[in-house]
Amino acid sequence: MLTHEDEAAVQASFAGILHDGSPVSLRFADFFTFTADGALRSRDSFFFTPLV
Repeated sequence: MLTHEDEAAVQASFAGILHDGSPVSLRFADFFTFTADGALRSRDSFFFTPLV
């Protein structure tokens, strides 16, 4: 996790089952911004594969 002022970036992975029942294991990155009182303002997710 990286943080700077009102922003954070996270790299993570997911392993599970897609809606069609097929298994999947993939990496992704989330980017967050926060309000002055610490509430979540926005989230953008980026996947390294076109599966999701």
